[in-house]
Amino acid sequence: MRSKTSFFNFEMFRKGMARWWPLWTAYFAVWALALPVHLLSDWRGYDPNANAAYLTQSYVLNSAVYGGVLGGAVMAALAAMAVWSFLYSSRSAHGMACLPVRREGQFLSAFAAGFAPVVCANVVIFLLTLAAEASRGAVDPGAALTWLCVVTLSYLFFYCFATLCAQLTGNIIILPLVYAVLNFVVWVVYFLINAICSTFVYGMTTVGMPALFRWLSPVLGYLMDGLRVNGHVEETATGARVASFEFEGWGVVIGYAVAGVLIAVGALLLFRARRMETAGDVVAVKPLKPVFRWCMGLGCALVFSMLMYYIVFSFRSVEKRLLFLWLLLFMLIGAFIGWFAAEMLMKKSFRVFSRKNWAGLGLCGLIIVALMLGMRFDLFGYEKRVPDAERVKEVYLSANGENALLTEPENIAAALAIHRDVIAHKAEIEDTLGRTEDRDSTHYGHSFYLTYSLKNGGYLSRVYELWDMGAGYDALSAIEALLNCPEAVRERKDPGFPINLDTIEYAHVTAVMTAEEIARAKGYDSAEDFLLSEYSGWGPDYREALTPAEQKQALTEAVLHYSYDNGELWEHYGDADLAGIDLSTVCFEYEFYLDPAEAYDLYWNACVPDIDEGTLGRVSILNDGSYGRAFYNAVIRIDERIYDEGSDSGEGFSTLGIYDIAHFSTTPTVDSARTNAWLEAHGIVLHTVAETQNK
Repeated sequence: MRSKTSFFNFEMFRKGMARWWPLWTAYFAVWALALPVHLLSDWRGYDPNANAAYLTQSYVLNSAVYGGVLGGAVMAALAAMAVWSFLYSSRSAHGMACLPVRREGQFLSAFAAGFAPVVCANVVIFLLTLAAEASRGAVDPGAALTWLCVVTLSYLFFYCFATLCAQLTGNIIILPLVYAVLNFVVWVVYFLINAICSTFVYGMTTVGMPALFRWLSPVLGYLMDGLRVNGHVEETATGARVASFEFEGWGVVIGYAVAGVLIAVGALLLFRARRMETAGDVVAVKPLKPVFRWCMGLGCALVFSMLMYYIVFSFRSVEKRLLFLWLLLFMLIGAFIGWFAAEMLMKKSFRVFSRKNWAGLGLCGLIIVALMLGMRFDLFGYEKRVPDAERVKEVYLSANGENALLTEPENIAAALAIHRDVIAHKAEIEDTLGRTEDRDSTHYGHSFYLTYSLKNGGYLSRVYELWDMGAGYDALSAIEALLNCPEAVRERKDPGFPINLDTIEYAHVTAVMTAEEIARAKGYDSAEDFLLSEYSGWGPDYREALTPAEQKQALTEAVLHYSYDNGELWEHYGDADLAGIDLSTVCFEYEFYLDPAEAYDLYWNACVPDIDEGTLGRVSILNDGSYGRAFYNAVIRIDERIYDEGSDSGEGFSTLGIYDIAHFSTTPTVDSARTNAWLEAHGIVLHTVAETQNK
């Protein structure tokens, strides 16, 4: 009789599952507590009247996203360590090699032993979840089935990935380390390279990360770009409410699952070629040993240089040329550590300082030096790269905390001109930044950010430290002018939704005024009455009973504790009385609350016309005193609450429950005539920032 080739061994499969039953039981118990048991409890918590159906749906779907990814990633590592543990002991590995079972059969049997119990546990949890939902009268088979599919497919990818990692090493302790490193290596390397280069490459920013790099870091790819739960809102007779939730990201889940199957095929090929005598080795695949050595050398160079930079230079200002040399030295030291550490791990010996290894380290060092010099001298053209105007869709710029989003061609052209000008003055700007002795209280550095959104879907970001140098070259003046162009002001002051009487929820004006001015606005007879009533809490009868000494002490405490910018008063007087201080000149913050009709009138009949004329909504980024002279020490704020119909939130407001909260705020200027007249007509006396600081 002809013998048959078997690609699966049931006895290996059965014993593999039975041996590690505590692991499968723990997995089942965690999910049982997290889903069906939790649903049987009073999960509605603070809102017992909340809709049970959509709360159940939301909880189950969010459990699929976060539990499926994070739980699946952890469980996959543990399962791989369990079912492939026979590879990490010489005795068990050699015994497995002697069995009359093909390598394909061994692989598929062991692989199934780590996958089938988890799938079975997921199916049972799915059924228990439906039963728990039924007991609460909120059965949602769709959400529960989504949970089952997402959790199972996510586990499939991570388990296949962990299986591949298991074939790369012969040491069970190294397996979880390799698995964790490979899950995040692309993101970590990208971050480290950007962090190092941004210290000496002109304009380089660590903001943003290409989507491809996040996809190559699976946990980040799942959670940051792939999976989400969206709520759908509907209008009812009693108001708006969330009617249902929907899982989004099937393409991501299926895509990673398919990638997992391909990874598993690669793991099978490695297992077929694996030499069982490699049990205990850090690297079990001989062709990967040079790769491991180079990865350790270059990886340690990045990590060590960044670590030493933060230890030595994070609180010091160092000239870029000198900082570059230090970073290069730290990278070479890190490469030395990583290179020979890798040799020691692979050879299990300290006798690794051979001529061959020194030659390999020398080549690694030459590559590091070449790459660092190439970045320093911009051989790759990074620093000089400026997009063509016709390729730019919009440009975002920010300086000193003020920002603008520009789409009009003339404004994009102006931003590009500033960018080219900053590049042309690189030497002068870096030289000024390096001379720390030139910094004084009147000139400060500013971070200037530029991000171009390109028409092809890409983007280009740069950041520059600019110096307010006063006379001579000063790009900050041009940047301030662009930040105050009409388009920038309109975009910056757009609350996101039209302000109308029905949506205004809260509005007030905060202005810095003298005690006498606030007393008049609030209807008090004098500044003393205002201070004693508002800040000491004493009514008219009690105030009349105070002795002159007691009244003086109460006024002193009110001024020292509650006056605007009271640091100077504390410095000169401390707890002493304020003899010689004219209380009528001491400033306090006055809050004037507006009803919806007043807020609507102020916004549409005063603020909007001033914004259109360019007299309101401007910003100042220069430290030349112009801000204090041109801006009043007052802030107008209007908040509105808008029913969210499911559209994406835009700039200027944030999501809160099923509503959006839109904000409008602005600071009056000496030129905003309509706004100033409206405020003064309502009892608000305006003082410039400089005036309030001098009072």
